[in-house]
Amino acid sequence: MKYILILVIVNIAISNNSFTQKLPKINPAVKPTVDKIIKPVIKEIQSLKDSVSKRIKPLKSNADTSLSNAVKSPENTKRLNLANKNLTQLPADILKLTELEVLILSRNKILSLPPEIKNLKKLRVLDLSDNSLDQIPPEIFNIESLTDLILSDNNISNVPEHISHLLNLKNIVLKRNKIENLPEKFSDLINLQNISLEFNKLSTLPSSITKISGLQKLNLASNSIQLIPASIANLVNLRTFVIQNNKLSQLPKEIGKLKKLTDLSLNENQITMLPDEILEMDALRRLSIQKNNLTSIPKAIFGLQKLEILYLHENKITEIPPGIEQMKKLRDLGLSDNAIVKINADFKKMPTLLNFNLSKNNLSVIPDAVFGITNLTELDLSSNQLTKVPDNISLLKNLTVLKLDQNQLTELPSSLTQLNKLKTLSLTSNKLSVLPSGLEAITSLKLLNIKNNMFTDEYKSKLKGLFKGTRLNF
Repeated sequence: MKYILILVIVNIAISNNSFTQKLPKINPAVKPTVDKIIKPVIKEIQSLKDSVSKRIKPLKSNADTSLSNAVKSPENTKRLNLANKNLTQLPADILKLTELEVLILSRNKILSLPPEIKNLKKLRVLDLSDNSLDQIPPEIFNIESLTDLILSDNNISNVPEHISHLLNLKNIVLKRNKIENLPEKFSDLINLQNISLEFNKLSTLPSSITKISGLQKLNLASNSIQLIPASIANLVNLRTFVIQNNKLSQLPKEIGKLKKLTDLSLNENQITMLPDEILEMDALRRLSIQKNNLTSIPKAIFGLQKLEILYLHENKITEIPPGIEQMKKLRDLGLSDNAIVKINADFKKMPTLLNFNLSKNNLSVIPDAVFGITNLTELDLSSNQLTKVPDNISLLKNLTVLKLDQNQLTELPSSLTQLNKLKTLSLTSNKLSVLPSGLEAITSLKLLNIKNNMFTDEYKSKLKGLFKGTRLNF
């Protein structure tokens, strides 16, 4: 009986969303039981509610909240997300949120801001991306507390000098606008660490940027920049420099002064060579020069001892020369879509190389040098002119991915079955009619792509019976 009574009271409390719900009328005969058993339960539930509330309250201050709830508790509202609310102006109630630190107004139709926004003395982050702005609202320049200003995906063509008032700004995002230049006073933003200006209409790298010596990340992708000025040398703290999809044909020798740079992206330009000074960038770990006009691998980069990733896809390179093995920490080498016919590198001296992409080249045989990369885990030789896979493919015992698609292979060596770590084997669009016996014994093999070959229907049925734990793509 007492358990039934407990369940009744608990259900009432929960269904009414109240732990102080008045108890229903109870037969006086059982009231002592209620007093003795049920009331302690109610007390325990109330205690539990209080405990949970205390734990949730701090979380609410950091979570996105609605404006109506924020106004009810302005002293606890630090973050407000009003993205995609079809707003044309700033709701007046926001100005009451004096503790607000993060205000997200992206994906609206806001054209201007009220002057009173400067009263949000603690506002650090303002996101006005993807609105209808054709200029930066001047009221923003009075929000001295701002550290992050996000204005991407608007129609802004001009950055006024008053931007220099935002002396605490660390991060400014202006990508996908129509900006053609920056004012000289932009250089007054000495605390800036990140500038994002990709997809604008810059024809030169603004000199005001190169005066911000504390800058750590600079993204100028997808503009029309033809020249990097010598003053780039001033950015001594730069870690990441993205200037892909511009109109560069060369780099200044001063690029070598960027001693702390770890990531340099030069994709989709018209670069034909690199200055020797690039080897002075001894902190560089990732270098990407895809879709340029290189006819050879610049020997200057061989001295980059900390380089881990080198992407040279879609150039006009014909050879991998000796010397590349000097890059002792290289683990990812991408050379797809070139015109490589010869490899003269001593890859045995590159024990860290794990991923090697040689797809879309002019190789008619797999060079012996490749089989010296004994720690290699991924090898892509698809879209070449290979007619044979040598027996010593078995030396690459750590391979997990091997791609040989779109070649002229008519058979595979039995030694392929010794690659007992293989997970993916891709052989589409060749001239194979059989696979090596024992390939099904590679228990790690999860994916076998063999579309567009010369397998008979009968043989395909046989393969389905053999490769029980492998996904077959015919």
